[in-house]
Amino acid sequence: MLVALAAGSWLADAACLRLSLAAAGVNLDTDVVLVAYVGGIVASAVPLIPGGFGAVEAAIPALLHQFGAPLDASLAGTLVYRGSSALLPAVAGAILLGQTLLAGRRSLDVRGAADHRTR
Repeated sequence: MLVALAAGSWLADAACLRLSLAAAGVNLDTDVVLVAYVGGIVASAVPLIPGGFGAVEAAIPALLHQFGAPLDASLAGTLVYRGSSALLPAVAGAILLGQTLLAGRRSLDVRGAADHRTR
């Protein structure tokens, strides 16, 4: 079950790349986009680069360009894809973390005020 879930996640992620590229005007076959997607996965495994930032953005457009896609449109589509797949979840997590920390601080303030009143 876990393998099927992981495969479904990868296919959905690759579909996001395909749609981002199509929005930028890059219309290549799905198998070419899958090759570029796998190249991006390999590039993201470069040590000492968190999340492969920079390496993925270089690898995917370079691979797509080798298959005939314009380099500028490939880069634009890749940046939209990476923004939606990597940065948006990070922003949402930061917002939730901030809300959690504020809620925890408020509950500490309420408890502290109650302790102060009982003395």
